[in-house]
Amino acid sequence: MKKIILYFLPLLSFLFIACNEKEDIFGGEGTLQLNVNVQNSVTVVGTRALSTDEQNALKASCLINIYDSSESLVRSYNGIGEVPSPLSLLVGNYTVVVTAGESVPASFDKKFYKGEQAFTVKKSETTPVSVVCNIANTLAKVKFDTPTLDAVFKDYTVTISVPEGGLDYTVDDNNVGYYILSEEKQLTCKFVGTTIEDAPWENIYMINDAKEATQYNVTYKYKTTATGGGILELEVDESPIVETEEEIIIARRPTFTLFDADNKEVSIDTPMELDLGGNGGLTMWIKSTSPLAQVTMACNDFTTWGFAKTEYDLSTSTLTDEDVIDLQNSGIELNKVISANGSTWKVYFTEALMGKITIAQGEYSIAFKAVDESGKETIKILAINVTPSGTVTTDVVTVDATPASIWTSKATLLATKVGEPKNDVTFDYRKVGDEEWMNVPAILSGNTYTAELTNLVDGTAYEYVVKDGSAASRTVCSFTTEAKTQPENAGFEYWSQPAKPILLYGDGQNCWWDSGNHGSSTMSKNVTVQGTDYLHSGNYSAKLVSQFVGISIIGKFAAGNAFVGQYLATSGTDGILGFGRPFASRPKALKGYIRYQPGEVKYANVPADVADFQNGQTDIGSIYIAVGDWAGEEYNGTTWPVIIKTKTSDRQLFDPNGEGVIAYGVQDWNAATAGDGLIEFEIPLNYNSLDRKPTALVLVCSASKYGDYFSGGDSTMWIDDFEFIYE
Repeated sequence: MKKIILYFLPLLSFLFIACNEKEDIFGGEGTLQLNVNVQNSVTVVGTRALSTDEQNALKASCLINIYDSSESLVRSYNGIGEVPSPLSLLVGNYTVVVTAGESVPASFDKKFYKGEQAFTVKKSETTPVSVVCNIANTLAKVKFDTPTLDAVFKDYTVTISVPEGGLDYTVDDNNVGYYILSEEKQLTCKFVGTTIEDAPWENIYMINDAKEATQYNVTYKYKTTATGGGILELEVDESPIVETEEEIIIARRPTFTLFDADNKEVSIDTPMELDLGGNGGLTMWIKSTSPLAQVTMACNDFTTWGFAKTEYDLSTSTLTDEDVIDLQNSGIELNKVISANGSTWKVYFTEALMGKITIAQGEYSIAFKAVDESGKETIKILAINVTPSGTVTTDVVTVDATPASIWTSKATLLATKVGEPKNDVTFDYRKVGDEEWMNVPAILSGNTYTAELTNLVDGTAYEYVVKDGSAASRTVCSFTTEAKTQPENAGFEYWSQPAKPILLYGDGQNCWWDSGNHGSSTMSKNVTVQGTDYLHSGNYSAKLVSQFVGISIIGKFAAGNAFVGQYLATSGTDGILGFGRPFASRPKALKGYIRYQPGEVKYANVPADVADFQNGQTDIGSIYIAVGDWAGEEYNGTTWPVIIKTKTSDRQLFDPNGEGVIAYGVQDWNAATAGDGLIEFEIPLNYNSLDRKPTALVLVCSASKYGDYFSGGDSTMWIDDFEFIYE
């Protein structure tokens, strides 16, 4: 069986609302470490090892997609070389899907691989996941019983095909064909020959219910019958692909990561500025996705600091007992974890050693080289500049950008004037990992230099440094642009039905949206359901139906609704809701599609100081969105951005002018929407602060705006295809 194996190491008031699972709303992040192995495991005559060019082509074609629990694509990489190491993801459930090779209908040499695996990322943990990516082709091989066939036919060929293409087999070859099955799951076998008497002969046989990752050995022979005639016989042997012949490793080059005395990651590509007499330890991590064959460390100043030599090969096969003792006594602690799936080496410079290095002012360089068993090599130079405490190398110093100045596509760089620059002051910036720097002029205001960058890539790490002419500040700062985060289940395609109540997420997915269906379903009513009569795309919209829920006079009016959050509890006949989900981006608007058909208000319980809302008026539909940094409120061990309570004596509703609101937008519909389908809407967010970063999102849709007060009429709202718009 051919396999690719990946290793990851590294709102209104609603009376009736529910969700099947509780969660910590502020989950944090975890990491993955990705390694890819490709195993060529089809056993056929003529199988050969792949050439270097073929291996490189396979590496380039490897497509890695990671989907979240709502089946939204969150990461996509073309080739293992593009995957960050480590790869950070928000806490949650994911699925990784990997494809490699070429997906062509029929070929004797082009093979296609595919596999997927679900995994869960936990806070501050590295998650190990292995994905087995089997060959996705269906294989076919033809054998000819030449003694019986040659007695009847002077020539013959067999064509095995799928609807999009086929391959010809002759007696002179021994090829195996690789096919991509169509929906019909059929292989068509067509025998064409010419008899010894020059008569044409044709036979067609269908292999039905063909399977992927299976080889079909088709044998043709001719059998003479007792009556003097004859028949063409076929024998079809179905064999799963199971045997392994060769292994090809797709691996990243070894990587280096440096951490300072505070265990904070620092760039190894920038000189490390240390104060004279400082003695905090340093840690160098060396990682590879295949075993390391060699790691060398060299410095001309080693002997000055008490080492016996200026260069060491840290490889187990080369490092002598004397070297080990020398390194330990001199202040190097070495730990190695080596496996078939990769290597992780830790080289720790003790506080005692760093005290020796920083005892004298100067510039020092320590060279590292790591080579894995496949010959991939990485060289890094750890440059250390030791200067008296408080000194600077330029009259301008780079300063960290304020978090609120970093958006999806723009950011403001900062630097401080500490002297009198002698040249034009500029900023150099680049994506982390790029070789080339870009340069922009700096603008001075008081003692602060700034530069606004635009056209940046969302969700991407950048670094920058301020320069006085060609002299750069010794401080390099970094930032990561906001991600263009989108709503989960934005097209309302996933529902837990059949279920009681109907909820706005599919099997195995997290509860991100919720509605007022929990209580209403006990009266055989769901106020929010799948809409199939009106939609913008896909199979469903969300249909929000305001209505009286109950029997005779027993019950209450419930607004058709959908909101981002979770039902928490019922107090009497009133609801307690947790509004909001974690959200760190700043969209400029919410776009979507809506159809609204308002009814006449039949239940008017809105206090006069809130609104003039009377029976007989036309109901109002409403959608509002807010991002904020709410302090949060705890309920039963879980903290939510906003807690909603609809009970009159304890009423607590959403306040758009509340302290935690950073931006807010709302749109009301006071009449039926135009046309006979859904129309597009866009709700802009108005930011009351550009100096704060959001931590959560609140989003509420209701067919009856005053459903908080159990007020409204028989109104219906259809919504579909929500999308956040970013600058």
